[in-house]
Amino acid sequence: MESSSAIFKVVKNRRKFSITNYHERTGEDDDHGCDRKKKHREIERQRRQEMASLCTSLRSKLPLESIKGKRSMSDHMNEAVNYIKHLQAKIGELSVKRDDLKSIHSLTALGSPSSDLSCSTTFKVNLSTESMEIVISRSIGEKDLLLSTVLELLLQQGIDVVSCFSSRVNDRVGHTIHCELADGDGSFDLTELEGELKGLLIPALNP
Repeated sequence: MESSSAIFKVVKNRRKFSITNYHERTGEDDDHGCDRKKKHREIERQRRQEMASLCTSLRSKLPLESIKGKRSMSDHMNEAVNYIKHLQAKIGELSVKRDDLKSIHSLTALGSPSSDLSCSTTFKVNLSTESMEIVISRSIGEKDLLLSTVLELLLQQGIDVVSCFSSRVNDRVGHTIHCELADGDGSFDLTELEGELKGLLIPALNP
């Protein structure tokens, strides 16, 4: 009986020891779990704050009329995409106008007041494989140039006019015509076109 009682006490003590160790280990795991949850909540809170700050900054850069009546973040993101596309298109247009003004200014320099060409009409043809640019510069005091006549000549040559841009630089007016060449076989005669343009532009000097 004594041996049975001793064995029972040993088993009972082992059970108490195991239960105590289990609770200790479980408590440590709970502490680690709480720490992980706290860190996760803190990271998520910071992420939300950063996102809100970025959205506020983005919204401040959009035109008021584009976000009027729209409060959701997704709406603001869509409007931002549309606004960026709009700005890209405007930049493209301004780049074309800038290049046109540079071309016109280069021709205007030929007709500066110190030159005998100050009252003349000048033109330049820039040709590439599939496109062409014609830049015409004339004095404001000269007889008006009928652009329709020039455009008609280009159409007769099988040239598609894409755009025509006019501007004023000092006392001169510049016209830039962008074209596409319909004749893709490389037989376009630039010399012939320049001769016909000269025939149209020279009479414009007559009173």
